[in-house]
Amino acid sequence: MAVSDTWIRVRGTSPQTTSSADFVLADIPVGQKLIRVHGAVAVNCHMPAGRPYTEIESAHWSMGLYTTLTSGGRVLNPNSSPSDFAPPLQRWLWWEQLSAAPLPSPGYPLSDSRQIWRFSHSELIIDVKSQVLATTAVSLHLGSGTSHVPIGAKVLDIVYWFSILRSGT
Repeated sequence: MAVSDTWIRVRGTSPQTTSSADFVLADIPVGQKLIRVHGAVAVNCHMPAGRPYTEIESAHWSMGLYTTLTSGGRVLNPNSSPSDFAPPLQRWLWWEQLSAAPLPSPGYPLSDSRQIWRFSHSELIIDVKSQVLATTAVSLHLGSGTSHVPIGAKVLDIVYWFSILRSGT
């Protein structure tokens, strides 16, 4: 039997109003392996111009890539569940607290304008090399969580793209 490698590419933008989100990026069928995950993620926060920046500073956004059972697996929040929970099939592959930086905001500081902040990871690209052999069906998830949604936040956008390499027969 020949072994075939398959790249799965996913991208998305999701507006959020809650303190956590979870996205299924790919399924890994029984007998296949998750080999590599390559991509990036950011959270953009749009707030009224008059809100103090301390609202942003105190919002600790965490992001993570993890595998869990496709059926009956746990959905994780990286802000409140940063530890591995049932390795080797259910575990974190990448986890990081994001850092905040202001972006140029048109019209700022006029009272009806917005300030824009981006939370991003420390490396330009996330590149995880991993060997997860699916002895039962597993899914790769992107989990997002924060200590709180900043007061006055009008829009929280989670933006992501990933290329996922799986191998199997």
